[in-house]
Amino acid sequence: MQEQCGKPCKYDYLLHTETMQEDWIALMDKMGEPRTLLPHDVNPTNGAKELVVFDDAALDIIHRLDANMFEEWGYKKRAAFNLRVQTGTPH
Repeated sequence: MQEQCGKPCKYDYLLHTETMQEDWIALMDKMGEPRTLLPHDVNPTNGAKELVVFDDAALDIIHRLDANMFEEWGYKKRAAFNLRVQTGTPH
């Protein structure tokens, strides 16, 4: 991320994953564009059945590559992370 936006990160508008739909609508309003819903795939964990567990090596990679996201925006690094994913044919 630091390579994409610098340090400190410079951005025109920031969308948070925790409030992605609301942030998206606020951005559309700011730009004067019609409000739209984000595609379902933006949060593929809704209704997903299969659990993927990130091991320590995967978490280390995430923490290293996104280090400035944790530092600049105060996200907590997790010691364990599980993610539900949808399996099967994409919709």
